[in-house]
Amino acid sequence: MTSKLKTDVLETVSGSGTIALTNQLSGMTTASLPALTAAQMPSGSVIQVASTGYSSSNISVSANARADLMTITMTVRANSKVMMWFESGQIDGSGTSSNANIYFRVDGTDVDTGTNHYFYGASLRPSINKIKLTNALSAGSHTFTVSGSAYGGAVVYNFQSIYTGSFMIQEIAG
Repeated sequence: MTSKLKTDVLETVSGSGTIALTNQLSGMTTASLPALTAAQMPSGSVIQVASTGYSSSNISVSANARADLMTITMTVRANSKVMMWFESGQIDGSGTSSNANIYFRVDGTDVDTGTNHYFYGASLRPSINKIKLTNALSAGSHTFTVSGSAYGGAVVYNFQSIYTGSFMIQEIAG
């Protein structure tokens, strides 16, 4: 059985005022709800997301050298943390002494110790996956970078130039 409620005025419990509905309940959609701002997001909420991939064909890194692979700039609010994810795609080593090493950087400073000796001693074409949560950041624009280095012998990131690697970041409310 369907019920129908009709009224011209609703009052608060204390009787101190009226509640104006102006027909908002009929046909109400999510588009009619107010937007939730970043300032209203509780701690731990994902505020924004950005991602990128390789912007050039293969990136050769000589033994004992380092190169930036992917970079994202994001403006964050005070005390937010940023979760960084990286998937390298295929990496080629020059031989059995090659070793790829991946670092995360925030504003040009390493925030981890890398993934050293990931495939040292084998001539492979692996993919490196890495995740890192930053410490709380100051409000403003920050640059997040994943860089790759080579130890023992040269390595090639984005091998075969098939652009399968990706770098994603998420701002998490502090």
